[in-house]
Amino acid sequence: MLFSFLLAAQGGPDAFGYYWRDNRGGPPYATFNWIDVGEPAVECYAQFYETADPTEYWIERPLSADQLFPRSDEAVTAVPIPFDMIFYGSVHPAGDSLYVSSNVVVSFDSTLSDDDASNDPVPSTGTPNHTVIAPFWDDMKSAAYVWTVSDLSTLPGGWAGWEGHQALVIEWDSIAYWSNGSPDSYGKIELIVTDSIRNGNSVIVWVFYGDYQSTSTTSASIGTENEDGSVGCAYTGGINDGFGSTPFVTDYNPGAVLLHDTLLGDTGVHYIVSGDDVVDTIPAPFKMMLYGFPLYAGDPITVSTNGWAALGNFLSSSYRNNTSLPDAAFPNSLLAVFWDDLVVLGSVKYKVVGTAPNRTLVIEWDSVKRYGSSSGSARFQVQIKEITDTSDHSLQSEISFLYGDTDFGSSTPSATIGIENALGDTALLYTGSAITGTAPNISAIDTNVVILFTKGTATSTSEGASYRELFNTLAAVYSSSGRLVGWAKVESGIPQLKTLKLPPGVYFVRTGNRIGRYLVR
Repeated sequence: MLFSFLLAAQGGPDAFGYYWRDNRGGPPYATFNWIDVGEPAVECYAQFYETADPTEYWIERPLSADQLFPRSDEAVTAVPIPFDMIFYGSVHPAGDSLYVSSNVVVSFDSTLSDDDASNDPVPSTGTPNHTVIAPFWDDMKSAAYVWTVSDLSTLPGGWAGWEGHQALVIEWDSIAYWSNGSPDSYGKIELIVTDSIRNGNSVIVWVFYGDYQSTSTTSASIGTENEDGSVGCAYTGGINDGFGSTPFVTDYNPGAVLLHDTLLGDTGVHYIVSGDDVVDTIPAPFKMMLYGFPLYAGDPITVSTNGWAALGNFLSSSYRNNTSLPDAAFPNSLLAVFWDDLVVLGSVKYKVVGTAPNRTLVIEWDSVKRYGSSSGSARFQVQIKEITDTSDHSLQSEISFLYGDTDFGSSTPSATIGIENALGDTALLYTGSAITGTAPNISAIDTNVVILFTKGTATSTSEGASYRELFNTLAAVYSSSGRLVGWAKVESGIPQLKTLKLPPGVYFVRTGNRIGRYLVR
């Protein structure tokens, strides 16, 4: 005889009436609906045309071209630019200098020197910055020439339709890795900067000519970056297809690439934080409710790289040491999606999907490992549903925790998963079958799991009265500019602002329907 056992797919209620449901075991199930947040929008010099025929855009060097330097191992020369150039929204007026290096890289930054033979990834905040353009940046020997073209349409090949457009042409000739002197390996590259504007920025062209072949290991960078190196784009197209990826390009195919500044990614996706023990706040995009306390559009949500978010609080600590819940210590109003000592290798980002009054806030932790692990690729997210009526405190936002890739690496884990109220005296921990270990020492969670937290029917006739009492013993604290900075307990009618460790200033405190003004010295 066969027996079947259904593992619990539901837990709770806690003192407030919250339940959790997941998509494991028996009914009732929650539905796993991962929302792909995507990537934040960034400006990037992206190709809009590429050809394998280098002669289509190659410009023959005239006899009048100026030689910037003979074939050199390390050389940099300043070139006056003949017309306004715009890169990543920054205008470089005619007469300013463009610095050209024998290492097949240019920059508007005078810090570009003959010592910059070691290429950086693109983008990189290391010097040189100030709009780097790197057709093939590595430790190279080359000669360089420069000239201008007054009307590109007079040239053969693909320049038809470029009537009246000027260009500054920089050509690197006899290119080889610094230790390779064989003429058979020489290549040629042109950088053509035009006065044609697309998306508000100059169009540039790279032309790779000749059969460059390195006999030494190279790791060239191909791409562009903005003034401080915070934004940029590495080129990984067909010209270097099969030869590695930036910044480890070892060779290139002949061909031409036309690039212009464009917006890549999703303008609705917003970056929050990344790294180790980092925290920041985002504005709530709509009304939401957790444990009976409303959060309005514009109120703060603090997000930590350590796998948690706190509603209605400005917190400066990332609180890497997770605890069991409930816990009166910060963080409170807590969504502990996977609270542990984590490092975010990718980013924490958010997006609002749907249309009012049915929107969802999605906060995603991407490419996460446990602190001390050599690697990790975990991805998880929290989804918070919009509500339209915050006067009815029985209505609560649906909150879902979703887990995609759950490889956190090999360090010993002790995560907490659950939700907690603003006072830290009521909470609901997840204890389902999808985890290994018991709260708050969860060692692992399965992939493709969803945990849905919802408010159920009150299990006690005193729950409503207890809630009303709780609502009148918790104060919302606002800065003088009207920003919610946190919640404070009320004892003997006095809000305990000192528990928030507020800096000196004037604050407004709301308890129930009453508002008071307080001075913190």
